[in-house]
Amino acid sequence: RLIGYALCGALNGATLFTYISSSPGLIMGAYGHSPTVYPWIFGLNALGVIGAGQVNRMILRRTTPDAVLLRASTVAVVFAVLMTLAAVTGIGGQWSVLPLLFLLLSSYGFMQGNTMAGALNVDPLRAGAISALMGTLSFATGAAASSLAALFHDGTPRAMAAVMLVALAGSAASLRLLALPER
Repeated sequence: RLIGYALCGALNGATLFTYISSSPGLIMGAYGHSPTVYPWIFGLNALGVIGAGQVNRMILRRTTPDAVLLRASTVAVVFAVLMTLAAVTGIGGQWSVLPLLFLLLSSYGFMQGNTMAGALNVDPLRAGAISALMGTLSFATGAAASSLAALFHDGTPRAMAAVMLVALAGSAASLRLLALPER
């Protein structure tokens, strides 16, 4: 179960790192926004992550972290599929990709804290080691995903969207097959 939560969190975190590394090229390069507009778009996406984390806190008063994870991972994959389709087809251009990116990134606020809670609940006596493992795995996976998106970058959002889709699909699969297999 610990490996399932760790992979779920790390692959979900890979989407955030992929966004951070790909967003300047996407927003200023592909979409032509100025360097003075870029931080506003970046900040708006950060507000989505923070806002989702706050909503998550309120939702946890009525349900469990695992229940939130199951729903959030499904929704994140749906947003990733839609964003990848928009990126590959070009339908709607930035007016499709950027709102879907905002929604996809917002799912991070529902998933990351809950994967940590689930992992720490597996073996509370080893909380420090588990926390360190999850942090290291998240950063390493994020670096690998960012590098992969950079390797396939073609001046469009396609590479970023594809890497995010694969990461979120892996995150959802890890959750369902390893962390919560009894469901």
